[in-house]
Amino acid sequence: MTDQSPLAKAEEAKRRRDIGGEIGALMAGADALARQPWAPLRPGDVVLLYSPAANGAPALGQTYLGVDETDVDGHAMMREVSRTVEEFAEDGLASFCELWFEAGPGALTVIRAGAVVYGTPARDVRAGR
Repeated sequence: MTDQSPLAKAEEAKRRRDIGGEIGALMAGADALARQPWAPLRPGDVVLLYSPAANGAPALGQTYLGVDETDVDGHAMMREVSRTVEEFAEDGLASFCELWFEAGPGALTVIRAGAVVYGTPARDVRAGR
């Protein structure tokens, strides 16, 4: 599966007892994030996460706002401001790097100053596009 998160790829390699594949998956995830021209995440950036329904779990949408505090990699920490499934709500600040590795780059959209700088922009469903 090509749209797996870096962590899921590493876990899959771990199950196969492939230490090189496990390390490679994590390094590839870190390299992909480091190559992003918009990185690091800045205070005021908005991060959207969308996970489709799978394995009996409902679809999940979350919205985060970058705050002034940073993580060890220099990315703004994030505060969750909304979610579609309240039972899994998080308290406190979240790390953008953890979200990148756990949810995967394909599940994320980053908005800076009103412009999508990473991810898929919305499409006009009324126009069929």
